[in-house]
Amino acid sequence: MPAFVTTFSENNISTLGFDTVIAYCEGSQSRHKRLDRKAGYLQHKWTMIPGLILTAGLRYEDVDTWISNQTTRTESGYCNSAKKQDYIDRHFTGFAPKSFLSYELDDLSEMLRDTSLSVGVSKIWHAPTSGMDMHSGGVPGLYLEPEHGIGYDFILMRRLWKDVDLKVNYAFYEIKDYIAWNHKFAKYIPSKSNPVPTGLEYSDAKINLEKVHRHGVEVELNGHISDNLSFYASYVYQELKSKGPEPVGKTELDDRAKHRVNAGLRYNLFENTLLMLDYKYQSKQVAYSSEEVAEDEWVFYSVPMDSYDLFDFAIEQTLFKEYGFIKDGVLKFYVNNLLDEEYENSRGYPMTDRTFGAALSFGF
Repeated sequence: MPAFVTTFSENNISTLGFDTVIAYCEGSQSRHKRLDRKAGYLQHKWTMIPGLILTAGLRYEDVDTWISNQTTRTESGYCNSAKKQDYIDRHFTGFAPKSFLSYELDDLSEMLRDTSLSVGVSKIWHAPTSGMDMHSGGVPGLYLEPEHGIGYDFILMRRLWKDVDLKVNYAFYEIKDYIAWNHKFAKYIPSKSNPVPTGLEYSDAKINLEKVHRHGVEVELNGHISDNLSFYASYVYQELKSKGPEPVGKTELDDRAKHRVNAGLRYNLFENTLLMLDYKYQSKQVAYSSEEVAEDEWVFYSVPMDSYDLFDFAIEQTLFKEYGFIKDGVLKFYVNNLLDEEYENSRGYPMTDRTFGAALSFGF
């Protein structure tokens, strides 16, 4: 990911960069390219007046992704029988401009030292290239288009004391063509009991929702309580609402808890011994199941899932910083789900009980 930085003056800095991703899959008989992403970006940072900084940027992506067209569910052996080829190439290109204005309030008042307010506006653009988007559960997303839209962020940052920092972020995103799994409502997933016209196979297995609104609040707090004791804490609120007519918009977006809390303590018991306690909370959430009662008429049923609290505990022992050509040797003993909480994941399945383990890590 090469990047070139040019400083025109003390108040103007430009950055030009490029990045690329190429990924392959290994089949039983061959190796096939699955992703080829090339991207370039340009960013300029302008200190307009002391404390007022505008950062503007533009990113361009050119993406090819190859979707497996092979299946055992159709007589032809292809997901799309009209295209008798093992992989179908989808090509996407898109621009994503962004801007971010930050105002440091230090000079306004002594009480506002180390405080800043920021607002960001950016275009959303996401090409469907991941396995979850394009081919999960054996179902291909042959007809998906990129997500796009606009996002707004409002951020307050403040140093409270010493190195303890607070960050509060409110975000609103309007996402068009939101990618959704449509399996429950699809009419063109082939099976012995559901013959599908040639070329329409899986055409509605995964779809783009017309429009989705996301509201989110994030609060982060971290720093040191004492020299040997540090902490972190975060709260996240998120709500997604489908603004389109698709029935799956209700069931696809409900599967998220609105409130989440993560927190943790880190204590250096000895010079090379670290005690770690982590806490996670997820609020009650309601999923929905559906039933077709008439042609294109659906009834939805709520499926509540309880909130839960989890604690994890671990001890990390640094064995060595450098030993020959090996670096950072760390031995970790951990207990996950310390209190043996019974809880469900977002799909309603019971999750792991209390587990014990050990891990050894090192680098080169």
